[in-house]
Amino acid sequence: KTWRVRLGQSKIPYGWENLQSSSNRVTLDRADAMNSALLNERDVAAIVYWAPARVRQRLRMLVDSGLKGSGDFGVVGVGVYNGQGANRPDGNDVLHAVARVSYPFP
Repeated sequence: KTWRVRLGQSKIPYGWENLQSSSNRVTLDRADAMNSALLNERDVAAIVYWAPARVRQRLRMLVDSGLKGSGDFGVVGVGVYNGQGANRPDGNDVLHAVARVSYPFP
């Protein structure tokens, strides 16, 4: 599970708050700029995630201890998505690229 590939409709790894579950955040935790860039926070995508086992254990510990983590979306995430929003087919044959790097310090 060090490397994972997600194909299909998925949350786009574009910022910390978009990867959090809606049940773990209040309305004020949602930046308008972020939501206007990624309508519905999801899109059709192909994304590769990388996270070593010790980092995945730390991410699990954060969530299990009640802290607001974003879940296991890896240390590095790189992908492409269609840029039209959830449940919408591609309208212009132009893919959007996304990359995210994060590290859970103890």
